[in-house]
Amino acid sequence: MLILSHPTGNQFVKNALEAFQECNILKEFITGYAGFSSNSIHNFLKTFIKDFSRREYPEVFKDYTIAKPSDELIRLLIQRSKYLKKISPINSYFSIDSNFHRHDLFVAQRIAKGIQNLKMVYAYEDAAFQTFEIAKAKNLIRFYDLPIGYWKAGQHWQEMAANNQPYLLNTIRGLSEPVQKIERKENELQLANHIIVASNFTKSTLIETPYYEKTIVIPYGFPTPVLAKKQLTIKKLKVLFVGGLTQRKGIGEVLDSMKSFQNQIELTVVGQLTEKTNLELINKLKQHHWINSLPHSEILKVMDEHDVLLFPSWFEGFGLVISEAMSRGLPVITTQNTGANEFIKNGINGWLINPGETDKIESILDDVLANRSKLIEMSEAAISTAKERPWSNYKSDLANFVIQQNV
Repeated sequence: MLILSHPTGNQFVKNALEAFQECNILKEFITGYAGFSSNSIHNFLKTFIKDFSRREYPEVFKDYTIAKPSDELIRLLIQRSKYLKKISPINSYFSIDSNFHRHDLFVAQRIAKGIQNLKMVYAYEDAAFQTFEIAKAKNLIRFYDLPIGYWKAGQHWQEMAANNQPYLLNTIRGLSEPVQKIERKENELQLANHIIVASNFTKSTLIETPYYEKTIVIPYGFPTPVLAKKQLTIKKLKVLFVGGLTQRKGIGEVLDSMKSFQNQIELTVVGQLTEKTNLELINKLKQHHWINSLPHSEILKVMDEHDVLLFPSWFEGFGLVISEAMSRGLPVITTQNTGANEFIKNGINGWLINPGETDKIESILDDVLANRSKLIEMSEAAISTAKERPWSNYKSDLANFVIQQNV
């Protein structure tokens, strides 16, 4: 039997949860906040704060779930309070890193007390160190899910991203990681028996480390695709960016690439600022259609209203927004550093560039404007690609791998 541990939960965690429950190896799911539709308090919270709707799970997982919601509840409330954000001690104690560490300790203490028939632990980056220490002492198999590449490779690419757009340096948090956090990452990797990543790009960032040989690639899946893309927009080409407004995601290149197309392209940006003091970035965003935040269901509707997704990220494990866009029939312009080169065929169902190539983005958009009808073929190809790997494939591959290690 297995414990699945994650402090917040997200799309790939939910699919891993389903994978382990469906093959009857799930013992417990330990998380921070977990909502269920039968809970009236949860239904009240999600009405006012969108994040809570993202933390909702099917009722079938209720009996498996061990939640410690207080830290996450407070953190989410602080995020929405201008006053509380200014109180440094409170903001620091309930930061995402602090919450991850306390979650890790909570799971470790639970395992230390003894859980009947427990054989395996499945945990994620930044919330696995203490869990794995106790699990190793109890001779449990330790699976480590690394959603993004090795931290040293991350620093390399983020330094390049900052050099390309110096005014966006303060949006790149990965360049100022404390030594203690990096040491935790290294300890987690060392303690893991198996490291699971979602793309060969992520695995390649570990190639010069002692962890490479125990790393396996299990790609994420695509959401259920639409039957066909809605008709393309007639007037301006509608380009969409979805993601955190950080230079790691390539927001600088997104905005720069629009300068030559003021009357031909309409850009929509959906994402939250990581650093609210960057007035230059804010002023540039205001020149376009900028939406601070949307629930997932609304993002899908926005995708249906656009022609192309632009996601020129410098460093990504597996861009879920790419697979979501393709499932809605949106061809994607993205980089080699997002894991997309495993399913995007350049010029067929999307486009691949190197990070920082604003000129290539402009050239692609020029071609699209000159041949709008080609987008229809590419849209159909994107949908076909999405059909080839549904989330059910990810779940079966993950479950089969984990079960094989316990034989």
